[in-house]
Amino acid sequence: MVALDAMGGSQSDESAWRDLFRRLNEQRNTLVGRLDAVLLLCIPSSLYHAFAHEAPDFWSIRGVSADLQPLPSETLLAPGQTEQLAVQLTEFLPAGEPDYAAAAARVAELRAVSGNTPETGRDLWALGSALISLSDRAFETGRSSEALSAAQEARELLEALVQSEPQRADYQRDLSVSYDKLGDLMGALGEGEAARQYFEKSLEIRERLVRAEPQRADYQRDLSVSYERLGDLMRALGEGEAARQYFEKSLEIAERLVRAEPQRADYQRDLSVSYNKLGDLMGALGEGEAARQYFEKSLEIRERLVRAEPQRADYQRDLAVSYNKLGDLMRALGEGEAVRQYFEKSLEIAERLVRAEPQRADYQRDLSVSYDRLGDLMGALGEGEAARQYFEKSLEIRERLVRAEPQRADYQRDLVVSLWRMAQIDAPRSRIHLSRALAILQGLRGAGRHVAQIDEMIAALEQRLDQGKT
Repeated sequence: MVALDAMGGSQSDESAWRDLFRRLNEQRNTLVGRLDAVLLLCIPSSLYHAFAHEAPDFWSIRGVSADLQPLPSETLLAPGQTEQLAVQLTEFLPAGEPDYAAAAARVAELRAVSGNTPETGRDLWALGSALISLSDRAFETGRSSEALSAAQEARELLEALVQSEPQRADYQRDLSVSYDKLGDLMGALGEGEAARQYFEKSLEIRERLVRAEPQRADYQRDLSVSYERLGDLMRALGEGEAARQYFEKSLEIAERLVRAEPQRADYQRDLSVSYNKLGDLMGALGEGEAARQYFEKSLEIRERLVRAEPQRADYQRDLAVSYNKLGDLMRALGEGEAVRQYFEKSLEIAERLVRAEPQRADYQRDLSVSYDRLGDLMGALGEGEAARQYFEKSLEIRERLVRAEPQRADYQRDLVVSLWRMAQIDAPRSRIHLSRALAILQGLRGAGRHVAQIDEMIAALEQRLDQGKT
């Protein structure tokens, strides 16, 4: 075991620790190749934020996180200690199992403590970060109004912090994240203009940070993400040329970072995402050959990353996405055999990931999507029985996911999609499938849960059921 002990670090040492964390992040691949042992990082709560920002790759791939001095919830916390609760909230809830009630309770406690010590900037930051995480968990479970409320409170706190300490670049960066969260929420709720305003506020901050420290690659990456978000929004709003301009700006940054540090796998991955964004846009604009070229560039990078680190499940998932994108494009171009090959490659990865970690709900969901794609293809090719088998496999997974987490509105929506597909292929039970799908959506709407296009889906189901009566 190799241990790096930062427990003696103080606030005055933070700059030095940030430099070290940044170098660790830059040399991640070298360390993985040369260290034949477990790397143990001992970090005080005061440096969690610095480590997460400066070493995002280490932060995202850590195997185990542990708080060795948990605080009982009934204890009144002193200034500075609320960061530990924020980290417990953001990091120790199991992945794929968002517990909205627990998250809300923790935020309430943090809010109360921070209200008692408003002069402590770190406590206010901890509350802002926890609210952003609460917003994510709320939206995952379809609680759009609660998600919006938490994100807005986080924005207000971070704006106050920035106003009180405008020289703090990390507060500026966190504020840009809160704007992005609000932009994402507005976009999902169909409020395109509000989403644009938030994304542009985030972009303004990130452009300013890059101008102040152009050598900071992490600021460059943040700026690239802002361009991508605005590109996604412009595409959704039907402004194809504006979307292209934003995606090309993002691509320019990604290519520049890769040229500067070609050994950085994270930069290579960012570049593959930029290629996919432009591929999606070119496909939507009917420029099939341009789309193919972008998708193939992305695929080349992802195959190379998987060869270099085959144990990285996230790289495997990225590769499956590339196969799916090329399969979708080939299907649109009428190249049926190529479609099947790409979809089967994606399915092979999805099945392998589920076998390795069957408890991972996100892997199960990916597998259901692969079954759906092959079911759609088999149906289009006139192979009805093969289509039915794929759709039934997908339906089985989605029913299991809903039973495990009935509060997840996105899982409920996936189940509705599966029931719709089964209604197309299973004529004798078509009405049963459609009625069940309609009941799910009506229940979600009655509970005030946000689901994309829920009104349109309910109308389509009611129309199909009415047609069946005649």
